[in-house]
Amino acid sequence: MSRTHTATTSTASTSTPACVEVHYQVAGSLDAYRTRAAAAAPHLAGFPGLVWKLWLLDEPTGEAAGIYLFADAAAAQAFVASPMLDALRQSPGVSGVRARVLPVVPDLSRATFGERAGV
Repeated sequence: MSRTHTATTSTASTSTPACVEVHYQVAGSLDAYRTRAAAAAPHLAGFPGLVWKLWLLDEPTGEAAGIYLFADAAAAQAFVASPMLDALRQSPGVSGVRARVLPVVPDLSRATFGERAGV
């Protein structure tokens, strides 16, 4: 695990970070969704290159999203191609999963406190 962290740290200092936006719909019990999400969180936290993730959920509509910051585009692309998104797509009560990778604009992000996020 420390080897992955070391690689991530050195990559982040030489590459442009990238974000992954994941949007989906949650139907049924939000408590069941939160339980499944809490079980997935440690696995997500260990994904190589992940700097952080925000969990978003509009409870009245069931619209949900995740915003993931990765050390670089390669790590972001690896996440999108990983079984983790397939697991979300197959999760009970989850539908319409869509994801995209966007590069971070470092200078503008730093102007709006992006350094707090590691940019």
